[in-house]
Amino acid sequence: MSNISKTKRTLCWDCANATNSGCSWSASLTPVEGWTAEKDILSTNYKDNETYLVIDCPEFIPDGERRE
Repeated sequence: MSNISKTKRTLCWDCANATNSGCSWSASLTPVEGWTAEKDILSTNYKDNETYLVIDCPEFIPDGERRE
């Protein structure tokens, strides 16, 4: 597993669901059923963390277009 997030951006950063628990991944780190994602490493100053680089997701709503 390589650190691909240094060259690609996960879809989650542009998703309206990512910050309001409308997503199983952001709420509980449970992968979203039906997403296309690659395992990745997120490096911080303290340690490397396993995560996913999300490429396509059925729960994706572009940020700014959230419907209540």
